[in-house]
Amino acid sequence: MNTKIFNKIKYIGTNLKASDDIRIIGPHGLIIGSNIKFGSNLLILSLGGVIINNNCCFGNNVEIHSCFICNINTKDPIEEIIDVFIPYNVVIEENVRIGNNVKIYPGVTIGKNTVISDNSIIKQNIKSNITFSPINLLLNENNFKFLNRKKTIDRSYDYKNLSNREISFVLSTGRCGSQSISSFLNQHPQITSLHEPLYQQLSVISTNFLSGLMNREEVKFELIKLYSNLPYYDKSKMYVESDQKIIPIADILLDIFPNSKFIWLIRNPKTFLLSARVRGWYFNDDPIFSNDSVLIVPKFISQGCRITAVNIQNMSESEWNSLSQDDKILWYWNYWNHSIKYFMEKVKKENCFIIKLENISIESNKILNFLNKNLDIDMAVKKTNQMRNNHLNFNKKISINCKLYKLKHLEMMYRNNEPNNISFIFN
Repeated sequence: MNTKIFNKIKYIGTNLKASDDIRIIGPHGLIIGSNIKFGSNLLILSLGGVIINNNCCFGNNVEIHSCFICNINTKDPIEEIIDVFIPYNVVIEENVRIGNNVKIYPGVTIGKNTVISDNSIIKQNIKSNITFSPINLLLNENNFKFLNRKKTIDRSYDYKNLSNREISFVLSTGRCGSQSISSFLNQHPQITSLHEPLYQQLSVISTNFLSGLMNREEVKFELIKLYSNLPYYDKSKMYVESDQKIIPIADILLDIFPNSKFIWLIRNPKTFLLSARVRGWYFNDDPIFSNDSVLIVPKFISQGCRITAVNIQNMSESEWNSLSQDDKILWYWNYWNHSIKYFMEKVKKENCFIIKLENISIESNKILNFLNKNLDIDMAVKKTNQMRNNHLNFNKKISINCKLYKLKHLEMMYRNNEPNNISFIFN
């Protein structure tokens, strides 16, 4: 098994069997459950997001595609044409058996306890508890739901079972230490905590929702489908998920999980700016859209899913293009923290917790106590995903180019306010 490829996958369960000739494009969009067997010459294109649930077996020469590839012309004179991908996530539920020479197309969900015969081409959702073959398709089309990828809403999921889950979400702008919190919480034997496990899927859903390409009902059913098929969810443990892309859809998640808790993690705007800048945020990576979805652009650090003020009709294109990179990053910090603030006002006070990045280590026990008063044990927060020293030294030598925002004023208010009164920053 090629460990170099599998180390990049968001989540892998136990007892995985795979040959060395497996090919995975976009491993960060792939979730693999436990007790999975892959045949030889497997191709998984997971840039649109692929979930393979527990106890699944795949034959030889299987292809799983979660996006369509195309190319577009750009304004870049050096690289005029680039590859982009139209994403539609794929979900393979529990106990599925897939034969040899099978090709699965983008947007497909295969129901649990299903058998897919050799040489099948899957372009539609497959219901649970059936055996699929091209002959069956001709004899009984009622077993299958054909996809209208633009407006597909699968009503077969009963999300009442989700409503009782003990689940919490960490909300932040990113670059705020959410990965550190996730790693810290995951040390606890009664907690499963993951950082951006559904990054690829939620990036597309959130960007499409903010841009008006998906409505609330479509988003809700997509989320129900995804959260109904998490192979790492253990009902005997508390589940905590951190992902910046949760913010636009947080109130929809609250509908699905009415007892969920939310941690607002916030960082000093100056250090956030420096961290985001050194990673190339808003350096010629604005989203590109097709008629019904944001496009995945692997060439961009953000993959083309970092929202702009133009996408949410907050600014005109000319206004946005006139901003410096620093002003765009601070707009992002301000917009998302505003959004978190207004969302948290809708949540029960006892289900909200606010913490500053610099206080994570000294207030780690408060986080545990907020999640559950019985979780308090001695654990330490380890910093992860830090900038290298040369990046920090490099930033010290660079002046900050901000015209839209008064950074010193924002920073002063941030430092002078306690977490309980932190909303004052945005007044």
